[in-house]
Amino acid sequence: MADVRRWSDRQTQGMKHWLLHTAIFLIAQLIFFALGYSWPWEVLSGRTPLNSIFSSIDGQLWTANTSRIWSIVWLIDSVITLFSLGRKPAAADPAERTKQQDGTAPSAHRDLPGGNAG
Repeated sequence: MADVRRWSDRQTQGMKHWLLHTAIFLIAQLIFFALGYSWPWEVLSGRTPLNSIFSSIDGQLWTANTSRIWSIVWLIDSVITLFSLGRKPAAADPAERTKQQDGTAPSAHRDLPGGNAG
């Protein structure tokens, strides 16, 4: 049960981080849009082809390339985050899980020399 709770907590924490990253990304893109340098808006409006994602925009201000690079980083972050949130932790061996539940699993204190036997 504790493993499920830790996994759920990890998912919640991961989703909060991704939402924060996404909010910051969207705010920055709105600023870039207001300045006229939002690469995602250029692609969505058809002014720039999507395959320009991997090519530098020569002659532009650094803000045009910053918007494009930030978009790449956000996409990679999103894929990694959503993939890791979908993975469940590996299930423990059923025999080992039973030992842990009934208290027969060796304790670190009992196995150490001079450790407490009880």
